[in-house]
Amino acid sequence: MLTLDASTGLRAGYALHLATAIDCKAKTIATLDNLLVANSKKKKIKPVAF
Repeated sequence: MLTLDASTGLRAGYALHLATAIDCKAKTIATLDNLLVANSKKKKIKPVAF
């Protein structure tokens, strides 16, 4: 669903990473991509600060 929702602004690869994190019930995610950070927060997954 994340790849079909253009409002997320995510490219397919980042959408796949986020979908995997959601499926695994991850509490955190490591990324340097600002769009992935924003979308992770919307899904209540905390981005790891570098």
